[in-house]
Amino acid sequence: MPLYKWQLMENFSQLKNSNRRDIGFIVFLVASFFFLVYNLEKSSDGLLNTSFNVEQTPTFLTHKEETSSVLVIIAHGFGGSSNFMKSLSNSIATAGHRTVRFDLLGHGINPVAFSGDVSNSEGPSVQFINQLNSVIDFYKIKFSPSHIVLVGHSMATDIIIRTAATRRDITSLIALSAYTNKKLTEKIPNIFVLNGEWENNLVKKTKELFISSGIKNPELNKIYFEPKTNYLRKMSIIKNSEHVGILYMPNTQQEIGEWFVELGLSEHPHQINHIGLLLLCTLFNLFVLFLFLIKFFPKKKSFGLTLYKTRFFTFIIVVLLLPFLQFMSPFKVTDFLVFNYLISFFFIVGTLSYFLTPVSFRNGVIDSFNIYSFFFLIFFFIGLFGYIIDNYVSTFIGDGGRINIFCFFLVPCFLFSLSAQKLYQVKNYWVYLNIFKLSIVISLGVAIFLNFDDLFLLSYAILILLLYWILFGFLSSLFNRRYFYFLSNSLSNGVILAWTLSTTLPLYSL
Repeated sequence: MPLYKWQLMENFSQLKNSNRRDIGFIVFLVASFFFLVYNLEKSSDGLLNTSFNVEQTPTFLTHKEETSSVLVIIAHGFGGSSNFMKSLSNSIATAGHRTVRFDLLGHGINPVAFSGDVSNSEGPSVQFINQLNSVIDFYKIKFSPSHIVLVGHSMATDIIIRTAATRRDITSLIALSAYTNKKLTEKIPNIFVLNGEWENNLVKKTKELFISSGIKNPELNKIYFEPKTNYLRKMSIIKNSEHVGILYMPNTQQEIGEWFVELGLSEHPHQINHIGLLLLCTLFNLFVLFLFLIKFFPKKKSFGLTLYKTRFFTFIIVVLLLPFLQFMSPFKVTDFLVFNYLISFFFIVGTLSYFLTPVSFRNGVIDSFNIYSFFFLIFFFIGLFGYIIDNYVSTFIGDGGRINIFCFFLVPCFLFSLSAQKLYQVKNYWVYLNIFKLSIVISLGVAIFLNFDDLFLLSYAILILLLYWILFGFLSSLFNRRYFYFLSNSLSNGVILAWTLSTTLPLYSL
C-alpha cells in the first residue's frame, strides 16, 4: 500500500477515536476564526480600494464613494510595508479623504531594491524622498487636491519632513514614532508628532526637535504656532503603546482625527476601527486551533537520539567563527548581499551540524515523515497565519521576483531546520537548543560588526528569526515532541523559514 494511503488510514482512525469534546472545540474555533476575519474585513465597509503602479511603486488608494478634496499620503517605516498602515488608512478614509499607501523601495511587493550607504543621509533616504515625490505628483495630477497631508512612521517620518521642506504644496505632516535629525525650520508645514508611551528615547528626541524650532520647554498636547508662518506644532503620547503597537491603537486614530478637525480638514473626528484588537484575537484563535488540530494525528514512537556533547560544543565554536570565514569568502547566488550571506550561513551550519553534531538514529527516521503533517504545517503557517499577517501586518506573500530567492533558500533552510529539530529529541533538549540559538544570534551579530555597510540588514533578519522561533518554531516543535514527526517537521520548517525570510527581508544592493 502506498505510504500516503496508509498514513491517511492512520489519520482517519485517529479522528474516529477522537474525543467529541475536542471536535466541538475545533468547530467553535473555526467558526470564531471566520467571525474574526469577517469583522477584520468589515473595517473596510463603505471604502473603495484601487491600486496603481507609479514608476514601479505599488500604491493603494482607499476612499469613500463621495470624497473630499484632501489627499493623504501614508508611508511605512523601515522593514515594514504598506499593510502596516491599513488601520490608519481606513480610519482617515472614513472622513471622506483619499488615502494612499505605498511600498518603499525594496519593501513589501516593491520589486525595486534600494541601495547606497545607509549611514549617510544622502544614501537611501534620497531614493525614498524621490519615490515619495513621484507618488505625490502622480496623485496630485490625478485628483488636483486642495490639501495634501503626509503621514509617516519611524524612518518615514524623516522622509516626509525632508520632502515637505522642499515643497510648497504640503498642508500638514503627521509623524508617528518620529526619528529625524532634520530641524523644524519655517519651511516645515503644520506638524503633529505622536510617540508611544514606551518609546522614551523617541519622546526625548521629539522634544529636542521642537526646541530646535524655537519652542522652549515644549509640553504634550499643546498646540504651538510658528510666529512667522502661523504653522501649528503639536506633540502627543499614545498610552500603552510602543513602536509597532502605536499604528493599531484606537487613541492614535482619535488623535489624528482631532488634528484634522483642528486644521479644518474634517468636520468631525474619523471613525475608529479595532483592527489591532481583532488581529490579536485572530492570531490567538489560530494558536489554540493548532493545539486542538494536532490531536488528530497518530502518535509515533521516538527513535531515540543521543547527542555527542564534545562534538556539539565544537560545532558551536565553529558557528561562532563562521563570520570571519564568510567575511573572507562570501557565497554569491543573488544580487542582494544579506540574502547571499544567510543562504551560505544556513547551508554551512546545517552541513556542519550533520558532521560535527551527529546523532545516533536507532531506527524509524523515514517513518517519522508524515505527508499530511508536512502539508498541514505549511498550510497552517503560510496559508492561515500568512493570510492574516499579509493583510493586516506586513507583506508575507511576496511578488514573483522573490520566488527565486525562496528557491535558493530551500535547501539551506531545510538543513538548518534539521539541525535544530534533532535537538528537540535529546535529553535536556532546551539547554542545547538555547545554546544553539544563542550561537546563531551571536554569529550573525558578529557578522554585522565586521561588515556593517553590507550586512546591516542582518539585524532585521535576527528579529525575524527570533519571531519565527517564538511562533512557528514553538508550535512545530510542540508537534514534533508529541508525535515524533522528525523528518516532516524538519522539511516543513525549512519551507516556512525559507518563505518567511524571502518575503519579509527588504531588498538591498550596493
